[in-house]
Amino acid sequence: MVASQCEGLGRIEHIDTLAGELLTELRELGGWMPVTADGAPLVDPGHVELRHAVSSAFTTAKRQQATLLVSFIGHGHYDPEDRKFFLLAKDSLDENTTEVPDRDKALDLGSRIQTDLKRNEQGRLDGLVMLVDACASGRAINVAGSEWFTAIPRNAARMELLTASADDAPAFNACFTRTIINTLRTGDPTGPSQIFVETLRTPIARGCTNQDPGHLSLTMSGAAQALRGGDPGLWLVPNRARSDCLTGRPSAGLVDQLTRDLLWTRDVARTIRKLVTHEPPRLRLLIGPAGSGKSAIMGMLVRATRPELIPPKYIHAAVFLDATSSPLTVAEELATQLGHTLPGFAAAAARTANSLTEEQQRTLGALDRLVVLPFAKVASDDPVHIVIDGLDQPDPGNREALVAAIGAVTTDESVSDLCVIAGIRQGTRVDEDPRLAHGFEIFLELPTARTVVEATFTFAGGLLPDDNGLDDLVPEDTTVGGGWLISRLFTEVSQLPDNWTDTGDSTLNAAIAQRITDASASASASEEDQTPTYATHIDRILAILAAAGVGPVLPLDLAGQALNNLGTPLSPAELRDLLASLGVLVARSAASTADERIGLAHLAFAEPIERHLEIDMRTAHRAIADTLGTKDPQQSTLDYRARSGARHLARAGRAHEALVLVYSLQGNRAADNLALWTALLPEIDPADHREVVVTRNNIAQTLGQTGDTDAALKAFRSLLADEERTFGTDHRSTLIIRNNIAGFLGETGNPNAALVAFRQLLSDQERILGPDHPDALRTRHNIAAWLGETGNPNAALTAYHQLLPDHERILGPLHPTTLHTQQNIAAWLGRSGDPSAALAALLQLLPDLERVLGPDHPATLIARGNIASWLGETGEVSQALTTYRQLLPDLKRTLGLDHPDTLDTRDRIAFWLGRSGAPEAQLAVLRQLLLDRERILGSGHPETQNTRKSIAYLETLMTRGKDLYTDTQPLTKRE
Repeated sequence: MVASQCEGLGRIEHIDTLAGELLTELRELGGWMPVTADGAPLVDPGHVELRHAVSSAFTTAKRQQATLLVSFIGHGHYDPEDRKFFLLAKDSLDENTTEVPDRDKALDLGSRIQTDLKRNEQGRLDGLVMLVDACASGRAINVAGSEWFTAIPRNAARMELLTASADDAPAFNACFTRTIINTLRTGDPTGPSQIFVETLRTPIARGCTNQDPGHLSLTMSGAAQALRGGDPGLWLVPNRARSDCLTGRPSAGLVDQLTRDLLWTRDVARTIRKLVTHEPPRLRLLIGPAGSGKSAIMGMLVRATRPELIPPKYIHAAVFLDATSSPLTVAEELATQLGHTLPGFAAAAARTANSLTEEQQRTLGALDRLVVLPFAKVASDDPVHIVIDGLDQPDPGNREALVAAIGAVTTDESVSDLCVIAGIRQGTRVDEDPRLAHGFEIFLELPTARTVVEATFTFAGGLLPDDNGLDDLVPEDTTVGGGWLISRLFTEVSQLPDNWTDTGDSTLNAAIAQRITDASASASASEEDQTPTYATHIDRILAILAAAGVGPVLPLDLAGQALNNLGTPLSPAELRDLLASLGVLVARSAASTADERIGLAHLAFAEPIERHLEIDMRTAHRAIADTLGTKDPQQSTLDYRARSGARHLARAGRAHEALVLVYSLQGNRAADNLALWTALLPEIDPADHREVVVTRNNIAQTLGQTGDTDAALKAFRSLLADEERTFGTDHRSTLIIRNNIAGFLGETGNPNAALVAFRQLLSDQERILGPDHPDALRTRHNIAAWLGETGNPNAALTAYHQLLPDHERILGPLHPTTLHTQQNIAAWLGRSGDPSAALAALLQLLPDLERVLGPDHPATLIARGNIASWLGETGEVSQALTTYRQLLPDLKRTLGLDHPDTLDTRDRIAFWLGRSGAPEAQLAVLRQLLLDRERILGSGHPETQNTRKSIAYLETLMTRGKDLYTDTQPLTKRE
């Protein structure tokens, strides 16, 4: 930060204060660090000190490979003869004149920056930003264009220059800097998520009379060497005035990219009106081909910068799907956003999480668990709208699950105020899915070729030809394949492809090929020796981007490691230069931060890019997969590994490693596990038969665990037929599938069929594996269980008694499986009519459970609860009550106050209080329990309603003075 008065010229008031304020805002809001030793602005330097400070700043930034920002507030001078622009120091005026500076005592901006860029070749800037608040500073842009250009591609491939005026016009009273400071402080309500140099132009022009700021953006990006809007990494501070649902979220930068340089056509306006005004609003589907503008319109809905079309904060949450999106990641992101935008949602989500039963935790899908159930507990006066864009983008398995979830949510009457606006690419079959048939469909057409031409000239800042010229370029009603994507690409290519008005994909393919050729040519030209090394870098980074998929998904550091694995070691600054050279082909989020992520900008780019590559995609996937097994990984690596690691491993031909990874990612929620396995299956090469079988088996298994036993049984039967054809009837994997089929026969309500299937299986297992094999022992356990479920508890008890000695002999008397068998014996003793024997068995077993499994293990806590229950059933009401009361604190400590088991135990305490003759205490416990169940479960939950009925029943009996237990109370005993 330089604030420089010049002796002999008019004094500019308070520029030292302004430099300090600008430094403070940049440091506190944007995380910029001063390069001066004292951390303060450089005030009124002499010419020697000024030159040294600027050169020192370049040296420091290069060594750290950091972005350098230089701000100058003071006097400037332009020499028209030599076409030089000077920044004036305190002593820059010639002693004999007060009008022309001594060139040896002023800073020649063009040559000085060029020199400093070329020095210290061992380092590299990660971008350069210059703010010049001086008279005639617009001439610096002409100087930069001619003198800096040759130095920038090699040393600072991305830079921004903003000047107080255009050409040689004056600057007035540091208004330029004052306006910048105010904009950084207050933000720009209509601007992007960050304040960029370009963002400052409008407020400066509006707030500074007779000043038209000059702007130059240089970015190594193909033959044109410039990107419209500059590099997204060269932001100054976050935009404090942005307050939509994506503020501070990873997708904010993507929406900035989508909504930059918009051409608001009548068709766009009509489409937005349809989306916003349609009734009923439960599900609206925006459908169109690639390049029709679906995602841009979704971004417009989020930003809501046109209040005449979109109400402020109309969208409460938004996700832009990519190849890595899953039901879990989508639900987590929606829940996070709704927690900020919807009053009461965060508290409802916390209550829901604490109140879910184990079965709900296991079976509910992520969207139901994290969004639907909490939303149902929130009172909303108006519809709540969420955007889910790119429903066709995720990998097939996740796409299937997301479509099913959205179809279910938008027909669920418990959340009738929750509305979804979804974007779908036409022709992907998602747009024809019957589960979305209830949605209101809005179709987008590709823009006409003439509109593409208008947009191209607008984005490029050029003048449109007149109507006759347009007619020569393109017929009026012709559409062009690629639509809006073409207009963005055309602003960055050196020449238009032949027959670019073709309606098919050839135009898009040719434009992408030309864009890659330009980037490769530019990159090669940046090397002094003219070697093709950088062109190879371009090929490799494109392969990494194509492997990562669409959207900003791959952490930048992992991309760098993957490039290194391919033989291209680059620093972060060099990698960002490479990305900048690819312009609109790349999607970036959180640019130039530790959380930066990258990917392809559009799915339509993937196939043309892959066709252009010299490297094969399996190698690219392998390069990424090899980065995910590092020791002490960062959280970003762990997150990406969980989302995409299995896909990269499978596509790299390492299917077994992919299976191992998915096993490690599994949790106790079957619905989430199902999404993991379903996403993996289409990624595995069919030639990896064993891994395909294991994955299909796990899909069927988790289907059953989610409660969809019919689907599980169907999946297992399909798999069994394939296994018997491939490996025969006696292969162990075939036997395992038969075991699963038998189990799900019972789960689907046919216990007799399950018992028959298990008995047939046991005969084959004992013949093939031997009677002591764990699989055979497990089948005997299942036979015993299903004997009981078919209504024969004595036969079940006999079977468990016969199994126990074999477990003790083979596994040991204290093995968890042996202890579990003893628990089953106790349970069936009670269910067969002998509660005293059940109690005795559990009392004998409890010390072993506590010693082997621990006092806080679920099996130990269940045994203590069953002991309390059987104490009551044997007439020991007081002891039952005492045992439940001793159990309750341990449940609160291990499971939490709001856990269903904790609430159920309080219910049992109330029950046995009544049985012990303390109705007033019973009523007090039930009333407090009702308050908690209403808070946690909601007033309509069956458990809440049962508690309310019990209270009403007791109050009625107590009012009448009747014996409380002459009639049966509507309290259900839980085992």
